Amino acid sequence: MKKTEYTHGEAIGLGVPIELGLGWAEHGTPFAHLFPQSSSIIHLNERWIVYDIKDIGCVVRNKFATELADICNRFLRTYFPEADVTVSVKNLIAVHSKIQRNQRTALFLNCNEISKDLTKKLSCIAEFVCARVQQLQPDLLYLNDSTRLLEPEEMDFLKGQIDDFRKHMSGKKITHPFGMETLGENPTITGFSGEFDTYEYELPPAEEVRGLASIDGFRESRNSVYLIINSDDGDGNVFKIFVIHDTKLIRLITEAKYYDKKIHYIADKIFEKLPDKPTFILKDIEILD
Repeated sequence: MKKTEYTHGEAIGLGVPIELGLGWAEHGTPFAHLFPQSSSIIHLNERWIVYDIKDIGCVVRNKFATELADICNRFLRTYFPEADVTVSVKNLIAVHSKIQRNQRTALFLNCNEISKDLTKKLSCIAEFVCARVQQLQPDLLYLNDSTRLLEPEEMDFLKGQIDDFRKHMSGKKITHPFGMETLGENPTITGFSGEFDTYEYELPPAEEVRGLASIDGFRESRNSVYLIINSDDGDGNVFKIFVIHDTKLIRLITEAKYYDKKIHYIADKIFEKLPDKPTFILKDIEILD
């Protein structure tokens, strides 16, 4: 994102105490916030406002904030297990709604007493994570010292969390661009637009599978057959969809279904996009008496 699209000046001009530790005692302490590219609410007069229904609570921005909050909470449970603290997400709208970009999705540290050291660390974590969510993020506008408050083992922990973060946001389109700004002594901005990177999984190799099954149904338009696999591991029967490339198998499938006979199948289990969602290519079947 360009600096002209997300500036510190607009954030400071909100007229809302969004600084660290100011006026939020009963709600927690904010340490980072996300804001849309354009104004969510426009003031018409003293009685009416108009709002962008597609932008209020933008699904992608809220999901991003929730994923980031989850990482912060896992970090707190791992490195501060004795502390009674959590991170939550709140959607805020500035009272003075005439100014631009008046909505914020803020991350709050919830604790009994304000902990400036911990909020600074969480702000650093948010900066560290957001700078690494995308493979390519030109013009990020973030400082190179995002690791200033993090120990090496903490950074290793966060890198593993970032990998899961990227999986959850993989390929999602950002129809409403937004910026993420950390708060505190060294505020930074990271912009997001377009869409999130498609995560490149390390897919397992293809393997041949075989077993006993019953024909549950057949969909000719998609060249697919629905098999109920007879499981021998005590987990009961499993329902799977098999793709048919050899149309000669259709006659055998129809025959087995008509006479309600079990089959022995041979198929290739391949992974095309996700390691937990294989595709089964049916190669051969034998109708059992």
